[in-house]
Amino acid sequence: MNVRDIKGLLFDKDGTLIDFSASWLKPMKDVTGLIATHAGRADLKMELLVDGGYEPENDSWAKDSAIAFETSETIYKRWACMTSPELIESLMPEIQAIIFKSLEKAVPVVENMTGLFTRLTRHYTLGVASMDDEINVRQTLNGLGLHQHLSFYCGADSGFGIKPGPGMVFAFCKQAKLAPEQVAVVGDAAHDLKMASTAGALAIGVLSGASSEETLSEHADILISDIGDLAQHLL
Repeated sequence: MNVRDIKGLLFDKDGTLIDFSASWLKPMKDVTGLIATHAGRADLKMELLVDGGYEPENDSWAKDSAIAFETSETIYKRWACMTSPELIESLMPEIQAIIFKSLEKAVPVVENMTGLFTRLTRHYTLGVASMDDEINVRQTLNGLGLHQHLSFYCGADSGFGIKPGPGMVFAFCKQAKLAPEQVAVVGDAAHDLKMASTAGALAIGVLSGASSEETLSEHADILISDIGDLAQHLL
């Protein structure tokens, strides 16, 4: 696939546009603390965090952790099995409020994101496809000041399926009026790159997220350190 044919870039969010650990560590500690308090079990907070892929010894998320790559619905179902479905359901408004507020302060993976996206917008149609909920995707991009550069937002709840299925790519293609071979998917996870391959798009892996180089190299057409390196490969 010739990179000169690419006219659209479809970005993952967590680990690709925002620093995953810096952006998600505190809110997930707050969420699990909330659940533990209402369950009346102080030890439950750490159990839930570790289940999501937290490494206490490093105070960070493990590579290929569940928190990084599963949908929020899947994570909450896991935690419901560790507590009770009724408890998690009753706390969802508070949980969502914690998450939503935290996204206002999401940490970008590179400096001067607006400058980078201004440059990319001159050459490409840009979109974001995430396993997070769409409302959180929009909140994050608004907080980063990138919303004016994006013509497509998609989350796991947007109705186009989830990764690694091709539905999100096809939806982006339809809106942007592009063929899949004119699109590059940029992501930090194997399921981002598998989604690209399944749809017939170019797969660009970034090492700024929660996946190892070994995991990504198997699926990437191009592998870069972070989105700051996109220009040298595409422009």
